[in-house]
Amino acid sequence: VLDAEAGMLQKQELAIASAVVKEGRALVIAANKMDLLLDYGSDPTTRYTREEYAANVKEQVEVRFPMLRNTPVVAMSSLTGHCVQDLMPVVFEARDRWARIISTGILNRWLAEVVDAQAPPTFNARTRVKIKYIMQTKGRPPT
Repeated sequence: VLDAEAGMLQKQELAIASAVVKEGRALVIAANKMDLLLDYGSDPTTRYTREEYAANVKEQVEVRFPMLRNTPVVAMSSLTGHCVQDLMPVVFEARDRWARIISTGILNRWLAEVVDAQAPPTFNARTRVKIKYIMQTKGRPPT
């Protein structure tokens, strides 16, 4: 849960994001106190929209943790209740995505594309490493 008043990600939020990456868990960011940004100033041009706020948070996360790109951000206000109802469906979707099992065939087609685009390194300066297949042994990474 982020605090909109802070403007930038704080040390504690960065530590949590780092732990999520290290443990291989699903992440949803609840960007709270959106009401403070929407009510900021009397000039409508200085106000954030919900989408701009979420995009700003997403950009800050992606700059520091590129592997967390496309992490869902729910801009909300727990004080006013605005968009709070949007949080749990996003959480359940992230959980389902995290627990998904990808078939070996799909993984092997992806691997073939990657190997075609970038050949594996050589071993002993002569022998090229050959990756035969890839499979997911179980859901809920890390596996």
